Amino acid sequence: MLGFLRVIPPLLVIFWLYFLIPILLGADVPQTATAIAALASLSSAYVASSTRAGILSITSGQWQAGLSIGLTRVQTLRWVVLPEAVRLVLPSFVNQFIALVKDTSLAYVIGVSELTYMASQVNNRTLMYPADIFLFVALVYFVFCLSLSVGAEALMRRFSNGGARTDKVPESILERWARRESWHCSYDAFDRLVVLLGHVVQILRLVGRVTNRHSCSNSA
Repeated sequence: MLGFLRVIPPLLVIFWLYFLIPILLGADVPQTATAIAALASLSSAYVASSTRAGILSITSGQWQAGLSIGLTRVQTLRWVVLPEAVRLVLPSFVNQFIALVKDTSLAYVIGVSELTYMASQVNNRTLMYPADIFLFVALVYFVFCLSLSVGAEALMRRFSNGGARTDKVPESILERWARRESWHCSYDAFDRLVVLLGHVVQILRLVGRVTNRHSCSNSA
């Protein structure tokens, strides 16, 4: 099914859903809902294919490492495999979202009042400055796509700097025991330091008393 949707032009999918949904459901479907359903089905097919390729690109050693520390397959997929796969498929996701923004202009064929359709209506009414009108439309699309590209680059820099959320991986029994033992060791060291400081304070007080008595005897 995913392969079938990826080889069909978006315009045909929009037409099919626009004419088939009323026949199957026996009711009128809003044009905007039809366009959203068509574009969402196409984008989901591409995103699912990219996600599958990213997961399959992760070596089996990552799965074995997650299972060896006590994680289930679902936890391994969530905390070990997906953070690495996202870094690989993120450029593909960005390309698909940019293509989705541009494909929204095809919704005008079923009467959806999107940006290109409204620009055509304004141009037909004014019959003046068509280049300026459609240049503004191109600028709006450019701003949307550029924003997606900049956001994707920021995410890529975060992932490349080790900013993936892998710090919430559940600890195994040995890891919890090691962390608890290290905490106890640090606590014992701190306790010993406090006791040592207490002894030092007592010695200083004793030295001060002896010094005061000596000075008093000398003055007498």
